[in-house]
Amino acid sequence: MKNPKHSSHTLIAETYEALQGKVYGYLLYRIGREEEARDLTQDVFLHLMEYEQVLLPQTIRSFVFTITRNLLTDYLRRYYKRQEVDAYLYDTLPTASCETESGILARDLQQCEHRAVLCLSAQRRKVYELSRYEEHSAKDIALALGVSLRTVESHLYASRQQVRDYLKQCI
Repeated sequence: MKNPKHSSHTLIAETYEALQGKVYGYLLYRIGREEEARDLTQDVFLHLMEYEQVLLPQTIRSFVFTITRNLLTDYLRRYYKRQEVDAYLYDTLPTASCETESGILARDLQQCEHRAVLCLSAQRRKVYELSRYEEHSAKDIALALGVSLRTVESHLYASRQQVRDYLKQCI
């Protein structure tokens, strides 16, 4: 009898060779940055390799594109959230007259954020730091901390709100 792990790895390798270019092209079209598209393409197939259930040749193509869509959605959500934060900070900070002043303002704002993070409970602080500084997804954080995804989302919402309120007081 065939080893199911071996046949899954063979199927994944064949699928990689067949679909890698299409997945990369789709991601490049959607995000417009080659390096990020390459990274996300690799992530798609890494997720496929981590899948522990039996993969079928009839459904693997659809599964690859489902993984691609989900990773793209997560990537875009983080990207636009980062853009929103940057725009908020840019709009609320006074225009600096020189780079030195900009650097000082940025450092002061980082220090304010750091103080706000220290005011969070231990669990919320850990979730916030993993999300903000290490750019982990909520799903990855939930797996790492052994809590539900909904709990992580709740902690992220509350901690971001608390940090935002603290930063408003600093500005």
